[in-house]
Amino acid sequence: MKRFVTLVVALAFVLMATPAFARECPARIKDARAAIEKAEQARSKPADVIKKAKDLVDQAVKEHDTGQHGDSAAHAKEALGLVQ
Repeated sequence: MKRFVTLVVALAFVLMATPAFARECPARIKDARAAIEKAEQARSKPADVIKKAKDLVDQAVKEHDTGQHGDSAAHAKEALGLVQ
């Protein structure tokens, strides 16, 4: 019985965390895109770094659309880190 209760509580936490990630992705993607645009305009980063950041944002969008919100947020954050 104790295992069952533990399992139910763990499942509840997972289900509650998913919507939080779903809301986080678009904000991180938006921030990454803005930082990429700023870096392009200022020419503050090499073209290959800008390209990698754009690829990461594209990947983050695809992951968000397929429900992989944790991965999506992580890739958007990585893209942001490359251009800041």
